[in-house]
Amino acid sequence: MFWASFNNAHKRYQNGGWAREVTQADFAISKDISGVNMRLAANGIREMHWHQQSEWAIVTDGVCRVTILDEQGRPQVADVKTGDLWFFPPGLPHSLQGLGPTGSEFVLAFDNGMASEFNTLLLTDFMAHTPPEVLAKNFGVPAEAFKNIPLDNLWIFQGQNPGPLADAQKSAQAGLALPPHPYVWAFSEQAPDRQNKSGSIKIVDSRNFNVSTTTAAALVTVKPGGVRELHWHPNADEWQYYLKGEARMTVFDTGPAAATAGFPRGRYRLCEEEPRALRREYGQYRLGVPGALQVGPLCGSLTVRLADSYSAAAGDAAPEHQC
Repeated sequence: MFWASFNNAHKRYQNGGWAREVTQADFAISKDISGVNMRLAANGIREMHWHQQSEWAIVTDGVCRVTILDEQGRPQVADVKTGDLWFFPPGLPHSLQGLGPTGSEFVLAFDNGMASEFNTLLLTDFMAHTPPEVLAKNFGVPAEAFKNIPLDNLWIFQGQNPGPLADAQKSAQAGLALPPHPYVWAFSEQAPDRQNKSGSIKIVDSRNFNVSTTTAAALVTVKPGGVRELHWHPNADEWQYYLKGEARMTVFDTGPAAATAGFPRGRYRLCEEEPRALRREYGQYRLGVPGALQVGPLCGSLTVRLADSYSAAAGDAAPEHQC
């Protein structure tokens, strides 16, 4: 199967938000990319953690405050709005918080098909496995200060209003320099790279989003009745996530093998106090499947190609062949 659906994935709920994931365990063809759909409630916090993989994300609803430290401890705190991106290289600690009246929803892509959102390296785990007397020496405070640290990881929890962004940035800065390149990208404000009567495309890779060295992406809009022309990628997998509308995609392999799938629009209620969300599905095809055809039906389609496991470098665009 070259497609899968987040709607079939189990949701893990906690006070402050939820998440669901699709990995290679469920989506065998997706060996290089796994994905997570997460919602943080207003002031809900995804606790500070880090991964062995890079993390690429697009915000699909609301505003998310991200905090990250680079290898030299230089901090960045930023508010990422709907349509914008972040990218965190492997090993860098980061935390996320939903803002505003409804919090934030986003999609994450890890550059390893078996990477799991539910198996990350968490700050609470680090603390709970370190003796209080060692923590006391490390932080220069009495061991008594750690008597109430959680013994189970928090993962997602309900926090408080973090206040203005400028205050958070000033507090985190503490005299340190900023990272040389930002870890967020205002993709929603980027102009289309190409457009015509049938749609448009915006591309983001390491040429414009410098830190995104393992992941390149394209936001593709296909108007009603439009077609994304026949093409293939000779050196990178493609992972897609359908944000809005309806579409049909055909992929074919050598010989008679071919398959067509529809990606319909539908609605479901997340929970009583949260807004409605579009049903989301995504498809992926791998190196060795030569062709793909996408057709936008009459209601229109907004498509995002979330993550190729290739990122442009030194001005080289991610190649593809077209007919």
